[in-house]
Amino acid sequence: MPFLAFGLLIVVYVVSAIAGGMFLAKLMKSLSGGIILAYSIGAAIQATRGTLVFFPQLNPTRPNLSYWGEGIAVTMGLLSIIEILFLVKAAGLATPVAVSLSILMAAGIGIELFLLKEIRFVTEIELFSDKQHWKKLQDFYRARRDFQNFMDNLEDEDEQGLGNGQQDSNPKENGEMMPAIP
Repeated sequence: MPFLAFGLLIVVYVVSAIAGGMFLAKLMKSLSGGIILAYSIGAAIQATRGTLVFFPQLNPTRPNLSYWGEGIAVTMGLLSIIEILFLVKAAGLATPVAVSLSILMAAGIGIELFLLKEIRFVTEIELFSDKQHWKKLQDFYRARRDFQNFMDNLEDEDEQGLGNGQQDSNPKENGEMMPAIP
């Protein structure tokens, strides 16, 4: 079933790109290279839409359980529908053309939302059952926090003039002299 959903979604993207390209081509035919540019714009919009929707799920080593993908799916889908409505009107085509394409794009939004739901579920299954991965994530986030604290401490020392070759008022730590921080 996921293959059918992905296949249908690709069809939605391709048809939307072709439709957008056709309408733009009608409007840009007087420009040198306008037709190629029109189809390129249509394809790039839909390719970007698909990438942005699924981008949070592209890295399997870093779990992303947020709803950014769904928000982007709805936003980009609505923008695509608005684009088609304006292009159909500008091209002087009948309203049913816009309605049909809008239904197709709304269906695409639905497919994106359900696919994201299923991808999130599979991600959760994998994440919740791999405790070794939990340890790696824990180590990573602790190290990142420790590094940020280290950098903050360096900035604090620099602000206090310790980073300018001045010695700390208490230069001994563990019985050794500490060199000035460059």
